[in-house]
Amino acid sequence: MYFIFNIFLPCALMVALSMFSFLLHPESGEKVSLNVTLFLSQSVMLLVLTEYMPVQSLEIPALCEYVINIRECPITTGGGTDKSVGDH
Repeated sequence: MYFIFNIFLPCALMVALSMFSFLLHPESGEKVSLNVTLFLSQSVMLLVLTEYMPVQSLEIPALCEYVINIRECPITTGGGTDKSVGDH
């Protein structure tokens, strides 16, 4: 129950908010600020998670890989949505 409320639920909420950012208009500055805030919060979440992981490990734990992939998702998918397509 501890891991659900303190690790999984915040990560799931950040994913939901990053999906919500696709509904915002590209011209608004709110989309950029929301994505930057989400990126910073996911970075802090990763730092907190690494404090609870073992110090010496040969492999990256699956939980850290999950958080890293969530953090990179808005960067890779959000870059293409800000570009406007010319009227044809």
